[in-house]
Amino acid sequence: MSLDVSPELEAAVRKLVRSGVYHSADEVLETALHMLEWAEGNPDGKRELLRHALQAGVDDEDAGNLIDAEEVFRRARERARGEQS
Repeated sequence: MSLDVSPELEAAVRKLVRSGVYHSADEVLETALHMLEWAEGNPDGKRELLRHALQAGVDDEDAGNLIDAEEVFRRARERARGEQS
């Protein structure tokens, strides 16, 4: 299958792949379709989206890309304080 997409959409897909969150444009499209299925109430889409999210977490752990929970909470508190100003 071949798809024609706008330059903006292509740039967004490339950015997601470059970020390392997704391994390929196919994976971005697959996840987007699962999100659409989720939004439409399809239980298979919900299951696949959750499976992808869990796998992304496992991949981050394997790559050593985890942040300590205390650091996450510290950053959240800082962000909340900044938004209140």
